[in-house]
Amino acid sequence: MQSPENNPKPLILISSTGEKHQSISKFLIRRFRKLGAHMEIDLDDETLFGNDAAEDEATDVFNAYFMPRSEVNDFMDGDMQFRFLRAYRGEGKSAIIRHVSHENQLVGIWCAKVTGSAISPGINSSDPNVWNREWQRSILNALAAEIGRNIGFAWSDDGMSLVEEAERSGYKQRSFVSSILSRLKIEGIPEMKEPTSSAHVPRIQRYLEGKDPIWLFVDDIDEDFQNTDQFRQRVSAFFSACRHLVNAIPQLVIRTSIRPNVWRILRAHSESLSKVDQYAIDLNWNEKTIRGIIAKRIEGYLQRNDRSEIISRFANQKGRVWEESLCDLAFENPMEWGFNRQTKKPKHRHPSTVLATLSRSRPRWLIELCRLSTKKRRDKKNVVCLTDITGVLNEFGRERVEDLAAEYRSECPQVQEIINAFADTSEDFSTDQLIRTIKDRVLNGLSVKLASVGTVTKPMQVAGFLYEIGFLTAREDHEDGQYSHYSFAEQPELLHNRTNVDRGLSWEIHPVFRQTLRVRTSSGRLRR
Repeated sequence: MQSPENNPKPLILISSTGEKHQSISKFLIRRFRKLGAHMEIDLDDETLFGNDAAEDEATDVFNAYFMPRSEVNDFMDGDMQFRFLRAYRGEGKSAIIRHVSHENQLVGIWCAKVTGSAISPGINSSDPNVWNREWQRSILNALAAEIGRNIGFAWSDDGMSLVEEAERSGYKQRSFVSSILSRLKIEGIPEMKEPTSSAHVPRIQRYLEGKDPIWLFVDDIDEDFQNTDQFRQRVSAFFSACRHLVNAIPQLVIRTSIRPNVWRILRAHSESLSKVDQYAIDLNWNEKTIRGIIAKRIEGYLQRNDRSEIISRFANQKGRVWEESLCDLAFENPMEWGFNRQTKKPKHRHPSTVLATLSRSRPRWLIELCRLSTKKRRDKKNVVCLTDITGVLNEFGRERVEDLAAEYRSECPQVQEIINAFADTSEDFSTDQLIRTIKDRVLNGLSVKLASVGTVTKPMQVAGFLYEIGFLTAREDHEDGQYSHYSFAEQPELLHNRTNVDRGLSWEIHPVFRQTLRVRTSSGRLRR
């Protein structure tokens, strides 16, 4: 039998762009796999999907798969001096900061990148004004040090002062002259003292006058956040300090990020943040963008491994057709996913639908799931099948429960115990069933506290919280047997209104948690 890779005809078909030809190409890809066709990408290569932490990724790998979005363009708009991303853990905040910083540096824009923990003031105060002043001092010291580090030899007083600040902060090696002067005590000459933040403002203003803006990126400002007065004051004051500094220094551009759940806590305790809310950029992911991530990761792998002959097949394809063609190199297509209650038959979906659902459309979770299901695929086939993905859900789901607990413990210290209380229950509930389950399994034996309400007294408050963090999903069944799912981001009023709390919708435990919690289907069958 002639091997598929030696037959040029399928390659011509696969490179077609029409819908009819595209369906033919998919048929041929599946047929080749059944015949034992040569694997076009190495699924055993651990670098296939890249690193799930953008800050740890090699630069060439990261640049090859980074996916542009409209939110990135807004974040790069230098006309807005202060902007911040609002996104959950694993949704790409650090990746976007890294990309924008890199792109700016390529065109000669001056950029400085620090972490929140590196420049956080070391004070203990409950006064927001004290925190505000200390944050401004800390940010200005970091900024002055960065400017001083990039100045070669300073001739002006302002330049010399900034160089000295860089030397004091360890950003720049001390010059010969500075080293000598620091050791000499000459009578009549006062000893050099560290300048205050108020002195840095006019100094930086004068030095940057007529020059291009300098961008300051502050990542992980809410790292290890806890819902205490000290943490709330610290993070809230940072945003107020940034707003004041960009107003004082026209050449300064500040970019940072924060998780939405932390932001909600801060807004509830700090009235001043109402003026900062307008500078937020909300980052959301859906099936379309998740499909794009998978395609870009596979394309990046092909580029790194000089597989241009494969990439060229899809050169004339655009949008969804191009994305699906690349995804089909690694994943079985279609996959049985979902069930039509009217026809009693399973639905067939593209693998990106399955992966987007099980990763809750979080890029970091997505890459972890792709890597885990590829590594542990059962029959070592040349594609990842649905059984490979569902086969790792027990391990993957357990890790996601731990992630969820770590992320939302600041809002509810008992979050993991609440989630575990749903073990061995049903995967779906009516609103009445959900309220009864929470009352019997959670509130009867556990004292629950929520940052928004204090001690919980009503099951509906717990239900709303579980829907808000993505443990529960709203479901609407249609007359034709189809159904729709809604998340908190899409329908935030559900379980939070005083009247018509559910609009006739039911509730499902998100699929990623079902296997590790051993929940049962509607028919009572154990989920496997």
